Amino acid sequence: MKKVYYVVTNGYDMVVSCDQEGACRYMTENEYFPVLPDDPSEKQRQALDFLRTIEDDSSWEDDCEYDQIFVDDIEVLAEIESEI
Repeated sequence: MKKVYYVVTNGYDMVVSCDQEGACRYMTENEYFPVLPDDPSEKQRQALDFLRTIEDDSSWEDDCEYDQIFVDDIEVLAEIESEI
């Protein structure tokens, strides 16, 4: 099981998956990411829906650790547990 997060930074959105040992993979915003609305509850719902569509993270970048991604200036918009 991994935790999968939809993360908003000051420059772009990204999706991050982290295993129980703290190793993370990430994918930065691309053409597959949803265009999120301004309404906070709808924004969170769409981010959560997007996370549920992810089936595999093997092609994502893996050159980071949990503490490198989850810093003060990011917002975790949604998170799920997944078997990706």
